[in-house]
Amino acid sequence: MMSHFRKFKGFSLIELVVVMAIMSVIMGLTGALLTKSVSQHKKQVEIEKVRQLFKQLGYKAFYNGNTIRVELRENIFEIIQLDNSEIISFEELTFVPNSFHINTSAVVTPQTFSIISDDKISFFTIKGIYKKYDKEKS
Repeated sequence: MMSHFRKFKGFSLIELVVVMAIMSVIMGLTGALLTKSVSQHKKQVEIEKVRQLFKQLGYKAFYNGNTIRVELRENIFEIIQLDNSEIISFEELTFVPNSFHINTSAVVTPQTFSIISDDKISFFTIKGIYKKYDKEKS
C-alpha cells in the first residue's frame, strides 16, 4: 500500500533549503581563494608589462638617440621625453617611488624597480636589451 504523503515525486522545501545552505557555505569558502588567485595573476601580468615597457623604451632611446626618464609612484608609470610625457596606470601594482633614466645605449639606471605588496616590498630586475661586451671573454 502506498503512503498518502509520498504520492508526488520530488524534493521537499526543507531538502532544497539545506542543499542551498551547503552550497552557499562552499561558495563562500572557495570564492575568496579564487578572487585572490585572479588578483595574483593580474599582478604578475602587470609586472611583466612594466618589464616590457622598460625594454620598449630602451629600444626607443637607442634608435632615437634621446634619453628617456621614467617616474614610478603609487600606481603610475610616467614616461617623460623631450617633447611630451605619457602616463600609464596600473590596477594591481603599487610602486615604491623612484626615478629611472634610460640612456642612448639602452641602459636603465637603476636596474631594479620595487612594488609594495601585502605590506612588504618586492624587488624586480630590469633586464637590458643588450649584453655588455667583455674583452676578456672573447
